Amino acid sequence: MGRHWLAVLVVVTVMMAGCVNGGHSPANRSSDDMSQDRSFLMGIVPTPQNYPNASLEDIEMGYTMAASCCELVNLWLTVPWWETEAKLASPGTQALLTRWIHGNGLTPIYHLNFWSLQQVPGHGLVPRLDIPPGLPDDTTMGDPAFRERWIQQAVNITAAYQPRYISLGNEVDSYYSHAPNRPDFDNYTSLVAETYTAIKQVSPATRVMVVFRLVDLYDKNTFFLIDTLDKNRIDLIGFTTYPYLNASYATPGDLPDSYYTDLLVYTGDIPIAFTEIGWSSSTLTDGTMQEQAAYLDWFINHTAGMPVHMVCWLNLHDMAPAGEETRANELVGLRRNDGMAKPVWERWTAIHDLPYANAPPARPQCPHGETDGTAGTAYTYTATATDPDGDLLLYRFDWDDGTMSSWLGPYPPGERASATHTWNRTGAFGIRVKAKDIYGEESEWSDPLGVSMPLSGYTSICSLTAGVPGGLFTMLLNLLFRWIPSSVIPAT
Repeated sequence: MGRHWLAVLVVVTVMMAGCVNGGHSPANRSSDDMSQDRSFLMGIVPTPQNYPNASLEDIEMGYTMAASCCELVNLWLTVPWWETEAKLASPGTQALLTRWIHGNGLTPIYHLNFWSLQQVPGHGLVPRLDIPPGLPDDTTMGDPAFRERWIQQAVNITAAYQPRYISLGNEVDSYYSHAPNRPDFDNYTSLVAETYTAIKQVSPATRVMVVFRLVDLYDKNTFFLIDTLDKNRIDLIGFTTYPYLNASYATPGDLPDSYYTDLLVYTGDIPIAFTEIGWSSSTLTDGTMQEQAAYLDWFINHTAGMPVHMVCWLNLHDMAPAGEETRANELVGLRRNDGMAKPVWERWTAIHDLPYANAPPARPQCPHGETDGTAGTAYTYTATATDPDGDLLLYRFDWDDGTMSSWLGPYPPGERASATHTWNRTGAFGIRVKAKDIYGEESEWSDPLGVSMPLSGYTSICSLTAGVPGGLFTMLLNLLFRWIPSSVIPAT
């Protein structure tokens, strides 16, 4: 594997970790005394040990370790938003997705971000709209050409990759914080709604979100921005949260009890995604490793009962050795730069070891396809199911001849799966199908679809078999088959 491939991995990992500084009454419990399951998915950026001198083995270990303590990873790319589709299709990113992310059973969170920090004369480094080449410098998100390109980029990505999650803006309140941008924010929220509708047409199971920077919502009192979203066209509302950045909170114990529950006033019943959380152990902010662990306990305690869908810690490993950091966010890792575990690692993995409270898919509908045929001929059957969590689904067909299909998929819930089978003997069969989500929860078997080989006169009515066990249904069909004189059965 060449240097270019290693460079791609390091750059993507570092960019995912670079989102902290701009741009990007519950029951008492801690991570030690949580109930026997957890109701949220967990994620991280798999920053490798020994950064910036990480070896390929360090990077590989980072993704393997991430898979042992998480389900999700943020997929940040090093290009402006209009180049995201091309970057995703590049060999390096495809290898990253295939080998390191999907290969370790991790689910990526895709991101399109419309702004970045840019130098502006008289203002310094400020958030500005990222404008594609060919558009005027005074372009806003209300301009039709900008909107068309943005929506097309989102549609192309979601159609090609069917992502489980996509964010349409990171720390979007930071864009609003620069006064000249404020008139454009309404254009942004309407663009989100329009993009949401377009995404759902090509990838119905993709969950769409936008992400706010919680520390700034408090500091600048801009919670009202959440209310500007069309709540009927958003699936998750995301937040990054680094309370230590506020000097008022020297320790986790200084946080007000309602620091997180106050969000419910604005989010309502919409699930919450904490896409980045963390506390630094850097002395630059008077932090300690013990405070990191205490913050995680505090967070778990004070978000109990909230509709939290995901919790993503910022980094797996610190991005600098302790004492050599230049910014406090370089020491937000669960583990030290040299690979040694910090106390927060033990807390985090204890939470992850609890079973994820994942609901199984609904029982699939009866398979659909030919009910009369000839042995030795291939026939295709389809099936569909839904999932209460919106998880991607796999399907397995039981052909009732002693064979089953492999697990097929994954498919978005509600999308039809298909499988082809050939029966090599005559008889009557009851085809069943079951669904499994990507976290391993399985549905019940569907009602059977009766199929006869080669009884051309037999007609199966699936609804008549509802509730009849597949084995009993098959037995009855076979008895019927035996009673028919062989002289009326066509030769094969």
